[in-house]
Amino acid sequence: MLRNLKDLFDTLAASLTAPAGAQLPAEQEHTLQLSTAVLLVEVMRAEPDLKDSERDAVITALRRKCWPTTPPAPPTTTSASPA
Repeated sequence: MLRNLKDLFDTLAASLTAPAGAQLPAEQEHTLQLSTAVLLVEVMRAEPDLKDSERDAVITALRRKCWPTTPPAPPTTTSASPA
């Protein structure tokens, strides 16, 4: 996990310190949102007692905030149907 976070910060730092015009403002915003989402998910994965409802709330919040036009994904949990 720490290696992944270090890679994330290295990538983010490189993109934010790139010469002017290297990234469009929309690309910078996307990079920042993606980095924030990755960091949140990595921290969430480190929590051993994470409940499904908490995970679903984080995923819903990320979709709503960062990708509002993305169609909803299929449910992550399945319930057994009677035979």
